Amino acid sequence: MTKVKAAVRLYENKDPAMGMVREFEKRSESLGHRSLVKDAAKFAEDVGVNLHLKYLDPVCAMNSGGIIPSYRVKETKNVWRRSLKGKYVD
Repeated sequence: MTKVKAAVRLYENKDPAMGMVREFEKRSESLGHRSLVKDAAKFAEDVGVNLHLKYLDPVCAMNSGGIIPSYRVKETKNVWRRSLKGKYVD
């Protein structure tokens, strides 16, 4: 959950320094290293959500068809926790 929130915050932040972090993450992923964005996408997929990380407008699309805007990602923590029950160790 923390990685998903961090990835969403990374893509909604206008700060130029965060732009450098986004570029670093993209380069890291393209070179085959671990990436926060890649890990967040995998975690979100495990709970039935697709991350659409576009600069300034990141959203989470649920497999059931609903859209979770970036400002509501933190509020859905309980939904995510229920869908993960038994998949990961708490």
